[in-house]
Amino acid sequence: MRVGVDARCLTGQLTGIGRYVRETLWELYGMRPGWEWFLYSRTPVHLPLPSGRWHSSAEPNPLYRRMPGLLWVKARLGELAIRDGIDVFWAAGTLLPTLNCPSVTTVYDLNHLLVPETMPIVNRFAYKRWFASDVLRADEVVAISRGTASRLHRHIGRTTDLIATPGARWSSVEGASISERPFAEPYLFCAATREPRKNLVSLVRAVASLKARGEIPGHLLVIAGARGWGAGFPDFEGKPPGWLRELGYVADEAMAALFAHADALVQPSIYEGFGLPAAEAAAFGTRVVATDIPELREAAGSTGIFVQPDVEGIAEGILKALAGPRPKPVSTFTWHGTASVMLEAFESAVSRASRA
Repeated sequence: MRVGVDARCLTGQLTGIGRYVRETLWELYGMRPGWEWFLYSRTPVHLPLPSGRWHSSAEPNPLYRRMPGLLWVKARLGELAIRDGIDVFWAAGTLLPTLNCPSVTTVYDLNHLLVPETMPIVNRFAYKRWFASDVLRADEVVAISRGTASRLHRHIGRTTDLIATPGARWSSVEGASISERPFAEPYLFCAATREPRKNLVSLVRAVASLKARGEIPGHLLVIAGARGWGAGFPDFEGKPPGWLRELGYVADEAMAALFAHADALVQPSIYEGFGLPAAEAAAFGTRVVATDIPELREAAGSTGIFVQPDVEGIAEGILKALAGPRPKPVSTFTWHGTASVMLEAFESAVSRASRA
Protein backbone atom coordinates (compact mmCIF):
# COMPACT_ATOMS: atom_id res chain seq x y z
CA MET A 1 0.00 0.00 0.00
CA ARG A 2 1.32 3.43 -0.99
CA VAL A 3 -0.05 6.14 1.30
CA GLY A 4 0.27 9.81 0.44
CA VAL A 5 0.22 12.36 3.26
CA ASP A 6 -0.15 16.13 3.31
CA ALA A 7 2.94 16.68 5.47
CA ARG A 8 3.09 20.48 5.57
CA CYS A 9 2.60 20.31 9.35
CA LEU A 10 5.88 18.36 9.70
CA THR A 11 8.07 21.25 8.51
CA GLY A 12 9.52 23.75 10.95
CA GLN A 13 8.57 23.77 14.63
CA LEU A 14 5.79 21.30 15.32
CA THR A 15 2.45 22.57 16.57
CA GLY A 16 -0.39 20.40 17.87
CA ILE A 17 -1.39 19.12 14.42
CA GLY A 18 2.23 18.40 13.58
CA ARG A 19 2.61 16.27 16.71
CA TYR A 20 -0.66 14.49 15.93
CA VAL A 21 0.50 13.53 12.44
CA ARG A 22 4.04 12.65 13.49
CA GLU A 23 3.06 10.39 16.38
CA THR A 24 0.33 8.70 14.35
CA LEU A 25 2.73 7.99 11.49
CA TRP A 26 5.37 6.52 13.82
CA GLU A 27 2.78 4.10 15.20
CA LEU A 28 1.42 3.23 11.75
CA TYR A 29 4.94 2.53 10.49
CA GLY A 30 5.26 -0.39 12.91
CA MET A 31 1.72 -1.67 12.37
CA ARG A 32 2.00 -2.17 8.62
CA PRO A 33 5.59 -3.19 7.69
CA GLY A 34 4.77 -3.51 3.99
CA TRP A 35 3.29 -0.04 3.51
CA GLU A 36 5.15 2.89 1.96
CA TRP A 37 4.61 6.49 3.05
CA PHE A 38 4.92 9.52 0.76
CA LEU A 39 5.16 12.83 2.63
CA TYR A 40 4.33 15.92 0.55
CA SER A 41 5.22 19.47 1.53
CA ARG A 42 6.40 22.75 0.04
CA THR A 43 9.62 22.72 2.09
CA PRO A 44 11.66 19.76 3.40
CA VAL A 45 10.30 17.65 6.25
CA HIS A 46 12.74 17.81 9.16
CA LEU A 47 12.14 14.38 10.67
CA PRO A 48 14.39 11.32 10.91
CA LEU A 49 12.92 8.87 8.40
CA PRO A 50 13.94 5.39 9.56
CA SER A 51 13.84 3.40 6.32
CA GLY A 52 13.33 3.36 2.59
CA ARG A 53 9.60 2.97 3.17
CA TRP A 54 9.47 6.73 3.82
CA HIS A 55 9.59 9.11 0.86
CA SER A 56 9.80 12.82 1.59
CA SER A 57 8.82 14.92 -1.41
CA ALA A 58 9.46 18.65 -1.04
CA GLU A 59 8.16 20.94 -3.77
CA PRO A 60 10.85 21.12 -6.49
CA ASN A 61 9.43 24.17 -8.28
CA PRO A 62 10.47 27.47 -6.66
CA LEU A 63 7.33 29.23 -7.93
CA TYR A 64 5.04 26.71 -6.24
CA ARG A 65 7.12 26.90 -3.04
CA ARG A 66 6.13 30.56 -2.71
CA MET A 67 2.41 29.80 -2.69
CA PRO A 68 0.43 29.87 0.58
CA GLY A 69 0.23 26.30 1.89
CA LEU A 70 -3.48 25.66 1.43
CA LEU A 71 -3.45 27.07 -2.10
CA TRP A 72 -0.47 24.83 -2.88
CA VAL A 73 -2.55 21.84 -1.78
CA LYS A 74 -5.20 22.77 -4.33
CA ALA A 75 -2.91 23.77 -7.18
CA ARG A 76 -0.06 21.29 -6.94
CA LEU A 77 -0.15 18.49 -4.35
CA GLY A 78 -2.51 16.25 -6.32
CA GLU A 79 -0.18 16.25 -9.30
CA LEU A 80 2.71 15.03 -7.14
CA ALA A 81 0.60 12.28 -5.56
CA ILE A 82 -0.68 11.04 -8.93
CA ARG A 83 2.90 10.87 -10.19
CA ASP A 84 3.80 8.52 -7.31
CA GLY A 85 0.87 6.17 -7.88
CA ILE A 86 -0.67 6.66 -4.44
CA ASP A 87 -3.24 4.05 -3.35
CA VAL A 88 -4.85 6.19 -0.63
CA PHE A 89 -4.32 9.79 0.45
CA TRP A 90 -4.42 11.21 3.97
CA ALA A 91 -5.51 14.85 4.00
CA ALA A 92 -3.74 15.48 7.30
CA GLY A 93 -4.39 19.19 6.78
CA THR A 94 -8.13 18.53 6.16
CA LEU A 95 -8.40 20.04 2.67
CA LEU A 96 -8.12 17.60 -0.24
CA PRO A 97 -5.97 17.99 -3.35
CA THR A 98 -7.31 17.07 -6.78
CA LEU A 99 -6.62 13.36 -7.21
CA ASN A 100 -8.24 10.12 -8.34
CA CYS A 101 -7.60 7.76 -5.44
CA PRO A 102 -9.40 7.00 -2.16
CA SER A 103 -9.02 9.72 0.44
CA VAL A 104 -9.19 10.12 4.21
CA THR A 105 -9.51 13.56 5.78
CA THR A 106 -8.94 14.46 9.42
CA VAL A 107 -11.06 17.27 10.86
CA TYR A 108 -9.38 18.94 13.84
CA ASP A 109 -11.74 21.84 14.42
CA LEU A 110 -14.30 24.17 12.86
CA ASN A 111 -12.46 27.43 13.47
CA HIS A 112 -13.58 28.97 10.18
CA LEU A 113 -17.24 28.57 11.21
CA LEU A 114 -17.07 29.21 14.95
CA VAL A 115 -14.21 31.68 15.43
CA PRO A 116 -13.21 32.89 11.94
CA GLU A 117 -11.83 36.13 13.31
CA THR A 118 -9.01 34.18 14.97
CA MET A 119 -7.67 32.77 11.68
CA PRO A 120 -5.13 34.25 9.27
CA ILE A 121 -6.91 35.69 6.22
CA VAL A 122 -5.59 33.17 3.66
CA ASN A 123 -6.55 30.18 5.82
CA ARG A 124 -9.99 31.66 6.49
CA PHE A 125 -10.58 32.10 2.75
CA ALA A 126 -9.41 28.57 1.89
CA TYR A 127 -11.52 26.88 4.54
CA LYS A 128 -14.64 28.86 3.68
CA ARG A 129 -14.12 28.06 0.01
CA TRP A 130 -13.26 24.33 0.22
CA PHE A 131 -13.84 22.83 3.67
CA ALA A 132 -17.44 21.67 3.24
CA SER A 133 -17.04 20.29 -0.28
CA ASP A 134 -13.80 18.46 0.58
CA VAL A 135 -15.22 16.85 3.70
CA LEU A 136 -18.34 15.79 1.83
CA ARG A 137 -16.36 14.12 -0.98
CA ALA A 138 -13.79 12.36 1.21
CA ASP A 139 -14.18 8.57 1.36
CA GLU A 140 -13.55 8.54 5.12
CA VAL A 141 -13.89 11.44 7.55
CA VAL A 142 -12.07 11.21 10.87
CA ALA A 143 -12.65 13.71 13.69
CA ILE A 144 -10.30 14.12 16.65
CA SER A 145 -13.07 14.31 19.26
CA ARG A 146 -16.72 13.51 19.80
CA GLY A 147 -17.38 17.23 20.19
CA THR A 148 -15.84 17.99 16.79
CA ALA A 149 -17.81 15.13 15.20
CA SER A 150 -21.04 16.52 16.65
CA ARG A 151 -20.32 20.04 15.41
CA LEU A 152 -19.37 18.75 11.97
CA HIS A 153 -22.69 17.00 11.56
CA ARG A 154 -24.59 20.00 12.87
CA HIS A 155 -22.92 22.52 10.57
CA ILE A 156 -22.45 20.67 7.26
CA GLY A 157 -24.49 17.49 7.66
CA ARG A 158 -21.59 15.04 7.32
CA THR A 159 -21.54 12.13 9.76
CA THR A 160 -18.03 11.32 10.94
CA ASP A 161 -16.91 7.79 10.07
CA LEU A 162 -14.39 7.43 12.90
CA ILE A 163 -12.99 9.36 15.87
CA ALA A 164 -9.23 9.28 16.45
CA THR A 165 -8.48 11.25 19.60
CA PRO A 166 -4.88 12.39 20.07
CA GLY A 167 -2.66 10.42 22.43
CA ALA A 168 -0.91 11.95 25.40
CA ARG A 169 2.83 12.09 24.77
CA TRP A 170 3.70 10.84 28.23
CA SER A 171 0.74 8.60 29.03
CA SER A 172 3.12 5.89 30.31
CA VAL A 173 5.37 8.22 32.35
CA GLU A 174 4.71 8.86 36.02
CA GLY A 175 5.09 12.44 37.16
CA ALA A 176 6.97 11.34 40.26
CA SER A 177 9.71 9.89 38.04
CA ILE A 178 10.53 13.37 36.66
CA SER A 179 12.51 14.70 39.57
CA GLU A 180 14.01 17.95 38.28
CA ARG A 181 11.68 20.92 38.70
CA PRO A 182 11.92 23.53 35.91
CA PHE A 183 11.29 26.36 38.43
CA ALA A 184 11.92 26.65 42.15
CA GLU A 185 8.68 28.60 42.61
CA PRO A 186 5.21 27.02 42.32
CA TYR A 187 3.68 27.79 38.95
CA LEU A 188 0.62 27.68 36.74
CA PHE A 189 1.27 26.33 33.26
CA CYS A 190 -0.23 27.00 29.85
CA ALA A 191 0.92 25.25 26.65
CA ALA A 192 -0.37 27.21 23.67
CA THR A 193 0.67 29.05 20.54
CA ARG A 194 0.05 32.75 21.03
CA GLU A 195 -2.98 33.32 18.81
CA PRO A 196 -6.37 34.92 19.51
CA ARG A 197 -8.30 31.66 19.92
CA LYS A 198 -6.06 30.57 22.80
CA ASN A 199 -7.28 33.53 24.89
CA LEU A 200 -3.92 34.09 26.56
CA VAL A 201 -4.59 37.78 27.18
CA SER A 202 -7.51 36.86 29.45
CA LEU A 203 -5.32 34.32 31.25
CA VAL A 204 -2.60 36.89 31.95
CA ARG A 205 -5.18 39.39 33.18
CA ALA A 206 -6.78 36.73 35.41
CA VAL A 207 -3.45 35.96 37.06
CA ALA A 208 -2.72 39.69 37.39
CA SER A 209 -6.05 40.16 39.20
CA LEU A 210 -5.25 37.30 41.59
CA LYS A 211 -1.83 38.80 42.25
CA ALA A 212 -3.36 42.21 42.94
CA ARG A 213 -5.69 40.64 45.52
CA GLY A 214 -2.84 38.72 47.15
CA GLU A 215 -4.46 35.34 46.36
CA ILE A 216 -1.45 33.60 44.76
CA PRO A 217 1.56 35.69 45.81
CA GLY A 218 4.22 33.05 45.18
CA HIS A 219 3.05 31.53 41.89
CA LEU A 220 4.53 32.09 38.45
CA LEU A 221 2.55 31.89 35.22
CA VAL A 222 4.58 29.88 32.70
CA ILE A 223 3.52 29.93 29.03
CA ALA A 224 5.16 27.62 26.49
CA GLY A 225 4.39 27.85 22.78
CA ALA A 226 5.41 29.46 19.53
CA ARG A 227 4.71 33.16 19.11
CA GLY A 228 2.00 32.79 16.46
CA TRP A 229 0.02 35.93 15.73
CA GLY A 230 -2.57 38.25 17.21
CA ALA A 231 -2.66 40.59 20.18
CA GLY A 232 0.20 40.87 22.62
CA PHE A 233 -0.15 40.70 26.37
CA PRO A 234 -1.35 43.65 28.44
CA ASP A 235 1.17 46.43 28.94
CA PHE A 236 2.40 46.32 32.53
CA GLU A 237 3.97 49.79 32.59
CA GLY A 238 6.29 48.94 29.73
CA LYS A 239 7.72 45.66 31.01
CA PRO A 240 6.43 42.17 31.76
CA PRO A 241 5.75 41.36 35.41
CA GLY A 242 8.25 39.27 37.32
CA TRP A 243 5.72 36.44 37.73
CA LEU A 244 5.27 35.88 33.97
CA ARG A 245 7.61 33.47 32.17
CA GLU A 246 7.24 33.26 28.37
CA LEU A 247 9.33 30.33 27.20
CA GLY A 248 8.47 30.38 23.51
CA TYR A 249 8.68 27.08 21.65
CA VAL A 250 9.76 24.22 23.94
CA ALA A 251 11.01 20.89 22.60
CA ASP A 252 9.22 17.70 23.63
CA GLU A 253 12.00 16.48 25.91
CA ALA A 254 11.64 19.56 28.13
CA MET A 255 7.84 19.70 28.15
CA ALA A 256 7.22 16.67 30.37
CA ALA A 257 8.70 18.37 33.44
CA LEU A 258 6.62 21.49 32.82
CA PHE A 259 3.42 19.43 32.82
CA ALA A 260 4.42 17.16 35.69
CA HIS A 261 5.44 19.84 38.22
CA ALA A 262 2.79 22.48 37.50
CA ASP A 263 0.28 23.19 40.27
CA ALA A 264 -2.31 23.47 37.50
CA LEU A 265 -2.55 23.47 33.73
CA VAL A 266 -4.79 26.29 32.48
CA GLN A 267 -6.35 26.04 29.00
CA PRO A 268 -8.69 29.03 28.63
CA SER A 269 -9.24 28.74 24.85
CA ILE A 270 -12.32 30.29 23.30
CA TYR A 271 -12.60 27.11 21.22
CA GLU A 272 -10.63 23.90 20.66
CA GLY A 273 -11.15 20.84 18.50
CA PHE A 274 -9.90 18.64 21.35
CA GLY A 275 -7.48 20.07 23.92
CA LEU A 276 -4.31 17.99 23.94
CA PRO A 277 -2.55 19.96 26.73
CA ALA A 278 -5.46 19.19 29.06
CA ALA A 279 -5.23 15.48 28.27
CA GLU A 280 -1.46 15.48 28.76
CA ALA A 281 -1.74 17.26 32.11
CA ALA A 282 -4.39 14.78 33.27
CA ALA A 283 -2.04 11.93 32.36
CA PHE A 284 0.41 13.31 34.96
CA GLY A 285 -2.27 13.92 37.59
CA THR A 286 -1.87 17.67 37.21
CA ARG A 287 -4.92 19.79 38.00
CA VAL A 288 -6.66 21.15 34.89
CA VAL A 289 -8.60 24.40 34.54
CA ALA A 290 -10.25 24.65 31.13
CA THR A 291 -13.00 26.40 29.23
CA ASP A 292 -16.38 24.75 29.60
CA ILE A 293 -16.89 23.32 26.10
CA PRO A 294 -17.50 19.66 25.14
CA GLU A 295 -14.09 19.20 23.49
CA LEU A 296 -12.17 20.29 26.59
CA ARG A 297 -14.40 18.27 28.91
CA GLU A 298 -13.59 15.24 26.76
CA ALA A 299 -9.85 15.94 26.93
CA ALA A 300 -9.53 16.85 30.62
CA GLY A 301 -11.87 14.19 31.98
CA SER A 302 -13.92 14.12 35.14
CA THR A 303 -11.31 15.77 37.38
CA GLY A 304 -11.08 18.98 35.33
CA ILE A 305 -12.44 22.30 36.54
CA PHE A 306 -14.44 24.00 33.79
CA VAL A 307 -14.96 27.74 33.58
CA GLN A 308 -16.18 30.61 31.43
CA PRO A 309 -13.24 31.98 29.41
CA ASP A 310 -13.34 35.49 30.85
CA VAL A 311 -11.00 37.04 33.40
CA GLU A 312 -13.18 36.37 36.45
CA GLY A 313 -14.11 32.84 35.37
CA ILE A 314 -10.47 31.86 34.80
CA ALA A 315 -9.42 33.41 38.12
CA GLU A 316 -12.13 31.54 40.04
CA GLY A 317 -11.17 28.28 38.35
CA ILE A 318 -7.51 28.70 39.30
CA LEU A 319 -8.39 29.30 42.95
CA LYS A 320 -10.73 26.30 42.99
CA ALA A 321 -8.05 24.07 41.47
CA LEU A 322 -5.36 25.16 43.91
CA ALA A 323 -7.70 24.62 46.88
CA GLY A 324 -8.34 20.99 45.93
CA PRO A 325 -6.15 17.87 46.09
CA ARG A 326 -3.99 16.78 43.18
CA PRO A 327 -5.99 14.19 41.16
CA LYS A 328 -4.80 10.72 40.26
CA PRO A 329 -3.18 10.34 36.81
CA VAL A 330 -5.61 9.41 34.06
CA SER A 331 -4.09 7.81 30.94
CA THR A 332 -7.09 7.56 28.65
CA PHE A 333 -5.51 8.48 25.32
CA THR A 334 -2.64 6.70 23.53
CA TRP A 335 -1.04 7.17 20.13
CA HIS A 336 -1.38 3.46 19.43
CA GLY A 337 -5.13 3.90 19.76
CA THR A 338 -5.03 6.91 17.43
CA ALA A 339 -3.07 4.98 14.80
CA SER A 340 -5.37 1.96 15.05
CA VAL A 341 -8.33 4.15 14.12
CA MET A 342 -6.44 5.74 11.22
CA LEU A 343 -5.42 2.32 9.96
CA GLU A 344 -9.09 1.33 9.91
CA ALA A 345 -9.90 4.52 8.00
CA PHE A 346 -7.27 3.89 5.30
CA GLU A 347 -8.30 0.28 4.78
CA SER A 348 -11.99 1.18 4.74
CA ALA A 349 -11.43 3.93 2.15
CA VAL A 350 -9.58 1.55 -0.16
CA SER A 351 -12.15 -1.21 0.34
CA ARG A 352 -15.02 1.18 -0.36
CA ALA A 353 -13.39 2.40 -3.57
CA SER A 354 -12.79 -1.16 -4.80
CA ARG A 355 -16.50 -1.94 -4.41
CA ALA A 356 -17.62 1.15 -6.29
